[in-house]
Amino acid sequence: MAAPLAVNSAASLWGPYKDIWQTVMNAIWKRQPEAIHRLDQVLKKHKSDFISLFRNPPKNVQQHEKIQKASTEGVAVQGQQGTRLLPEQLIREAFILSDLFDIGELAAVELLLAGEHQQPHFPGLTRGLVAVLLYWDGKRCIANSLRTLIQSRQGKTWTLELSQELTSMTTRFTDDLMEQGLTQKILTLVSQIDLNNEFDKLQRERGLGSEKHRKEVSDLIKECRQSLAESLFVWTCQSSLSKDDTLILISYLEKVTVEADGSLDGVNLSLLMALLYCFDVSFLEQGTEDREDLMHRLPLLTERQYIATIHTRLQDSQPWKLPGLQATVRLAWALTLRGISQLSDVTALAEFTEADEAMAELAVADNVFLFLTESVVGSENFYQEEFYIRRIHNLVTDFLALMPMKVKQLRNRADEDARMIHMSIQMGNDPPISLRRDLEHLMLLIAELYKKDPFNLELALEYWCPSEPLQTSTIMGSYLGVAHQRPPQRQVVLSKFVRQMGDLLPSTIYIPYLKMLRGLASGPQCAHYCFSLLKVNGSSHVENIQGAGGSPVSWEHFFHSLMLYHEHLRKDLPSADSVQYRHLPLRGITQKEQDGLIAFLQLTTVIVNWSENARLALCEHPQWTPVVVILGLLQCSIPPILKAELLETLTAFGKSPEIAASLWQSLEYTQILQTVRSPGQRQAVGIEVELNEIESRCEEYPLTRAFCRLVSTLVESSFPSNLGAGLRPPGFDPYLQFLRDAVFLRFRTRAYRRAAEKWEVAEVVLEVFYKLLHDYEPQLEDFVDQYVELQGEEIIAYKPPGFNLMYHLLNESPMLELSLSLLEEGVKQLDTYAPFPGKKHLEKAVQYCLALLNLTLQKENLFMDLLRESHLSFIVTPLEQLLQGINPRTKKADHVVNIARYLYHGNSNPELAFESAKILCCISCNSNIQMKLVGDFTHDQSISQKLMAGFVECLDNEDAEELINPDEELEPEKRRARIHHETRIHILNLLITSLECSPPSLALYLLGYELKKPVSTTNLQDPGVLGCPRTCLHAILNILEKGTETRNGPTAVQESPHLAELCYQVIYQLCACSDTSGPTMRYLRTSQDFLFTQLQYLPFSIKEHEISTLNQMSWLMKTAAIEMRVTSLNRQRSHTQRLLHLLLDDMPVKPYLADGEGGMEDESRSVSGFLHFDTASKVRRKILSILDSIDFSQDIPEPLQLDFFDRVQIEQVIANCEHKNARGQVVCNVKYLHRVLVAEVNALQGMAAIGQRPLLMEVVCRDACDGHEIGRMLALALLDCIVSVDKQQQWLLYLSNSGYLKVLVDSLADDDLTLQSLLTPQPPLLKALFTYESKMAFLTRIAKSQQGALELLRSGVIVRLAQCQVYDMRPETDHQGMYGMRDPPVFIPAPVERYRQILLPALQLCQVILTSSMAQHLQAAGQVLQFLISHSDTIQAILRCQDVSVGSLQELASLTGIISKAALPGVLSELDIDVNEGTLMELQGHIGRFQRQCLGLLSRFGGSDRLRQFKLQDDNTEGDRVNRRDEIELAMQQICANVMEYCESLMLQSAPSFQHTVCLFTPSLSESTSRDGPRQDTQAPVVPYWHLPGLGIIVYLLKQSTSDFFSYYDSHRQSVNKLQNVEQLPPDEIKELCQSVMPAGVDKISTSQKYVLARRRLVKLINNRAKLLSLCSYIIETCLFILWRHLEHYLLHCTPSDSQDPLLTSRMSFKKGRLQDSFGSEPSLDFSSRLNRVSQHDIEQLQIEATNSFGESLQKKLLDIEGLYSKVRSRYTFIQALVRRIRGLLRISRT
Repeated sequence: MAAPLAVNSAASLWGPYKDIWQTVMNAIWKRQPEAIHRLDQVLKKHKSDFISLFRNPPKNVQQHEKIQKASTEGVAVQGQQGTRLLPEQLIREAFILSDLFDIGELAAVELLLAGEHQQPHFPGLTRGLVAVLLYWDGKRCIANSLRTLIQSRQGKTWTLELSQELTSMTTRFTDDLMEQGLTQKILTLVSQIDLNNEFDKLQRERGLGSEKHRKEVSDLIKECRQSLAESLFVWTCQSSLSKDDTLILISYLEKVTVEADGSLDGVNLSLLMALLYCFDVSFLEQGTEDREDLMHRLPLLTERQYIATIHTRLQDSQPWKLPGLQATVRLAWALTLRGISQLSDVTALAEFTEADEAMAELAVADNVFLFLTESVVGSENFYQEEFYIRRIHNLVTDFLALMPMKVKQLRNRADEDARMIHMSIQMGNDPPISLRRDLEHLMLLIAELYKKDPFNLELALEYWCPSEPLQTSTIMGSYLGVAHQRPPQRQVVLSKFVRQMGDLLPSTIYIPYLKMLRGLASGPQCAHYCFSLLKVNGSSHVENIQGAGGSPVSWEHFFHSLMLYHEHLRKDLPSADSVQYRHLPLRGITQKEQDGLIAFLQLTTVIVNWSENARLALCEHPQWTPVVVILGLLQCSIPPILKAELLETLTAFGKSPEIAASLWQSLEYTQILQTVRSPGQRQAVGIEVELNEIESRCEEYPLTRAFCRLVSTLVESSFPSNLGAGLRPPGFDPYLQFLRDAVFLRFRTRAYRRAAEKWEVAEVVLEVFYKLLHDYEPQLEDFVDQYVELQGEEIIAYKPPGFNLMYHLLNESPMLELSLSLLEEGVKQLDTYAPFPGKKHLEKAVQYCLALLNLTLQKENLFMDLLRESHLSFIVTPLEQLLQGINPRTKKADHVVNIARYLYHGNSNPELAFESAKILCCISCNSNIQMKLVGDFTHDQSISQKLMAGFVECLDNEDAEELINPDEELEPEKRRARIHHETRIHILNLLITSLECSPPSLALYLLGYELKKPVSTTNLQDPGVLGCPRTCLHAILNILEKGTETRNGPTAVQESPHLAELCYQVIYQLCACSDTSGPTMRYLRTSQDFLFTQLQYLPFSIKEHEISTLNQMSWLMKTAAIEMRVTSLNRQRSHTQRLLHLLLDDMPVKPYLADGEGGMEDESRSVSGFLHFDTASKVRRKILSILDSIDFSQDIPEPLQLDFFDRVQIEQVIANCEHKNARGQVVCNVKYLHRVLVAEVNALQGMAAIGQRPLLMEVVCRDACDGHEIGRMLALALLDCIVSVDKQQQWLLYLSNSGYLKVLVDSLADDDLTLQSLLTPQPPLLKALFTYESKMAFLTRIAKSQQGALELLRSGVIVRLAQCQVYDMRPETDHQGMYGMRDPPVFIPAPVERYRQILLPALQLCQVILTSSMAQHLQAAGQVLQFLISHSDTIQAILRCQDVSVGSLQELASLTGIISKAALPGVLSELDIDVNEGTLMELQGHIGRFQRQCLGLLSRFGGSDRLRQFKLQDDNTEGDRVNRRDEIELAMQQICANVMEYCESLMLQSAPSFQHTVCLFTPSLSESTSRDGPRQDTQAPVVPYWHLPGLGIIVYLLKQSTSDFFSYYDSHRQSVNKLQNVEQLPPDEIKELCQSVMPAGVDKISTSQKYVLARRRLVKLINNRAKLLSLCSYIIETCLFILWRHLEHYLLHCTPSDSQDPLLTSRMSFKKGRLQDSFGSEPSLDFSSRLNRVSQHDIEQLQIEATNSFGESLQKKLLDIEGLYSKVRSRYTFIQALVRRIRGLLRISRT
């Protein structure tokens, strides 16, 4: 009979459950693939435990007898031979435990034995108390496992993104549990397990220990209940409950009550949410793939009986214990019925769905919104679960969206009630009692629901329609030519609700409406929309339903009211001498007005807090001036609560540095805190008086807290050193003095009506001190008295606040004393483990105190060094010595002990433990201090035990996590994990530092060595053996041991490499030190087998942590070396041999296997794997593979890029900044180096070289990037001029190296949005356009140098332009408004003109970059091509545009200029994108389209059609027409030149050799010979895009340009002559010249002025003609080249199609004359087929026509042009050579 009664030493009620939870965690949360198989095994093995949930093994007579005799007969223990005798005491305890928890006697014994084994983990507790913890911990593990398994199910609300195998397994398993009645079991357990009852039972049997034990037991019981309830909640989120289970849940909720504060507790909240998710159909709206499947599984839609039963049950008039809870469920049901009725698929349920209105009415009648606000949203747990928030959000929005008539009814009722109240007041009666407040409660619910957003969901965005605040009556329809995407209907309804509720607002719901807006404005985007709503409400163009005063909910109304109050109250303001003013009756503001003002101020605070745009817009508004009005009101006699709200609003404004700077000056000016006392003034004024006389008397301190918060924000945003200059010694001192002396030093002695406020005051003032000290760096000038002149006399200026704080903390000052006293009180309060008012604020205050001590310790060495060197008569003492001082309250030196006690609270308060560990690590460097600390720590046995437990607990923490990137923003859980990790690191560093000191040291005490006897006599034991406590050594070994039972080795090495490295270092130091070596090595060898276990897994290998890994291996190998030496000297051969075999044998040792990982299959797999490996390559010995892991290659850092310093001097400075780190490695302190260089730059005097003055530079660059528009334009203009003359390019280097160029480029993304708004039909403000033009002009200036173009390419300017959407918003051309058919142009240009002002600078910038970037030409062209493709629709539209205005032609000219350089086949290879075949074809298609359209332009502007283009113009006044014609002519020639350049580039790039010419033109000259006059169809391009133009167009263009050349040449020569002899010109001609400059009033000006105008016109004309001559010359040369290449091909290399064998024709891909594939499939196919059909006749015809066209006269003209123009400009005779070659080709007779 012994076998069945064997004791499980791990305790069957704890060990297996712990194992289940660990496996579930590994599989589901840690996503370990190998854990899935293990989970499957565990679930099969323990399914009964989940089915019988929390059921204990029953008591058993047989067991009772067996245990009774166990003291003499003993009991069998599983896995051990023989029996074990149990002490009588343990047996008695077992029977008590059995009765206490009603469990089997054997299970009780198991718990006690496990408790005894686990006792070292719980110092100070007996085994019985530990057993109680283990019992409830087992229950917690099974409940948490159940919740997590259900959470991982496949379902309707979320997915954990686990593998299909895992979710299927958990879904099947939990389905089985639900079929076995899981709902009933959970609800029964939740009802049965009552914390108070459990505590009473434990109390009776003395089952409760210390406060900590009580807290732990209480937390475990609460967590069990919570996890059970959440199991049901997560079930209903993912799946539906059956009808019976839903009814059981409803029955449970009928009996629920609320907590003392009126809220639901966490368990009942979860169960309510579970029921609400049962009724949830919102997931069907999302239209996911599995919608149909989910619908079929939803009993709400599939089971008529389900709906009938639930409906009947909820209609039951029997009231629940909580009518509000019943109302909530009814409302949810009503909305579910309404939701179902709107699903098209469901029609059979009409009889129920029609009852939704009545059900909702019942809910509203029972104050559903009030209950939701106070009991649900007000619950402590509500904001801790994202899906609670989402469900209540859906409930509220469903009510507003699905029941609009109900909402309207609520509004009508509120309006009626408001009228009744108004009448009652008018008649002098009391208002009626029976009034409903449902709408008010609904608004307050919305206010509370969205006030906090811990998960950054911004659910309130659903209440705002993006387009609506922007759309006013003036801007309608398609905004910017882009139709709006309609927001969802639900969003429209909700935003309408928000707007309409504010219309004709009754006074009764004014404050609730403001509070609702405050909730809905919480979030960056929401705040912006709310700001816009309040702005639009007050604006004049809104239909004014509110009457003349405008809407009372608007900025206009609010700030106007504030001004009126200020005006009114200012008159009542008494003189400064009057003492009574604070008690004057407040004629100005009634209580109701005050409440309204506070509500609006709080709304303003929220909006301004979230939205920087709103902050700046409100501040800059000329009428509202909020800061001025608020500061004015603060000087008036108003209640402190209102002043506090005004200060809170100022605090929100102060978040912007630019506002903060002026706010400091305003604060000083208004003397809110009196910093200047006038000589005749008898009475102090300001906030200090308010604190001492009003707030202290009322025992409430809102104003003081608000002022501290304001200062806290302002010191963070902006910190003026010269504050108060001219009126007092400048500086921050008066503020610091007030905060220190009046607020901090007296906060404990003041009385508080609300106990929590004491700690709130402490927290907020300490936060200011922390920020001031954190930002303070001791400087030499701080230690020299600075004198300033004040009213004719020299006075000493105040020191920086950080200096004063350091001075007070390095002396036995009241401030230090109070800080240390606060730390003592804090730890005492935490040791009670009881909640108390203001606990969170106390913890934060303590954290700031510890952080202040930490900062002082970090900065004290530099501070004291500088003080020693100075002549100041200050005396300071190092903080570590001050911490050794006597505590005046306890009369002991226990300050450090108090700090160390915070480690004991590491699990509940990780931040405090972290700061504490940091301080201890910092002060432990000194041997003398170490000895004293050891005495202090070990003086009192109970405290010594607690301190040891605190250190061990921090090292044992399982939540710690080492993160790669410490700077990124982390979610709270990750942040806590990192803090836990950093705390462990500090403790290990403390041990490492301490071990280097002579004994006795802290490390020896913490690691468990003898302190009173010689250290070498220590006998280390496992925890619990011979009363040995669990020490830091055990914790360290435990960290390194985890994972060694698996194949992967120590988990710490992989997951926390830095931590593992320090652990190995501590162990090495213990082994290497002569005192500790013996005991340590003996213990590691005998109890742990540490070295052998660890060495098996070498070499370690972790990417990204190579240095840590090498250090880990290094410490471990060093330790192994000592071990081998010691064992060989002591002749312990077996130990030495075992280690040597491990390191030197060829046969690798197989690591130990964990349970469930062994077995035959594993064995065979590893052997076969090894054999396979052996055949492939030689097995490396472990020692060699360790050496292999060292990487001898080294990455050398890039050389420093220094613009303004001599490299030799810099090397010296770098050497001075070097120091040895903790490991003894020499490193350079880069931050210090940076500080030195900046100081050097700032110290440069005199205007030496401009390059030596980056501060000049910085000011200009900063002005160009930020600030007012005019300032930016001026700075950009200045930079433009400087860069143009800066030949050394120092400014360019500075701009790029300091990041300003990148900032300018990146700001184009912001400009994009602003510029889009400029294209509206209404004339907007154009300042954004001017700023943009200045910026683009400057960037174009930079691009004109090769280096500048390169820097711009690096900064991604073209990529930025490609991303800008404004270029895609090209407005349609207004044909009716062309050429003066409307009024003369006003200052604000038409939308199309504005668009050109935006587009042309971008095109010009691209062109300049393409021209300048010679070395990186292909890279530049690639980026420009991406720009063209990303805006291809706009580009195509411009290329197709038939408009002949100056603007449209300039667009075309700029565009063809960049297409000709970028849209080339060879550029595709340079694109920075992964090009697959499909993408390549698409890109080639784009290039093909650009090419076709550009060739099409030739016919428009190069052919005879050009004449028609001029005739399209209507005559305007003479002058304008002349100027316009010049510009049009220039643009047309530029277009032709660009297209010809494009043709040339295409030919040269695609076919550099003559044998493979790419032909762009067909062999037909008919287009030049058969076109006598202009064509009549004005809209169609001459050459359709689907076939290629003939060579005729080139010949025509050549002839046209030749004749143009001579006309321009004559005009140019004549103009030059006229310019030289202006005075000799006839008056008519002078007048004509003047009119083209000044169209009207020429007759009224003097002759000399006429000559000035005539010269100006002639210079303009000469320049114009010079450009035209240059273009004509270029066109002629390019036409000749293209003509020659085509003629040569057609006449020499082309084989006509009619002379070929058909087989050859089909095979031939027309290599010799074909457009390359890179132009897209369409034109290539078309062209090659077209060329394949070139017949012998075509070629002969070409030769005849070409000979006729290219006659003697043309040749002579061309040679004349070269003589007149080309030879003068260049020594090359290009035209002559080409004419000769073409002539030669035409003479060849074809055979």
